[in-house]
Amino acid sequence: MKISLEKKSLVGFGLATAVLVAINALSYGSFNKNRETAKWVAHTHQVRQNIESTLADNQLDE
Repeated sequence: MKISLEKKSLVGFGLATAVLVAINALSYGSFNKNRETAKWVAHTHQVRQNIESTLADNQLDE
């Protein structure tokens, strides 16, 4: 059974498209995870700054 060049090309393009869609989905998920992590890092810095400010205020009151 001989497969035509047209069918081979369609299968090849289909596989290439599937691979690109999979890579895109993984990249999108990774981007969202990194964005969420960056938000938590910023939040942690803000909390640390508030703690340091509170400690400094307490030391001045003593």
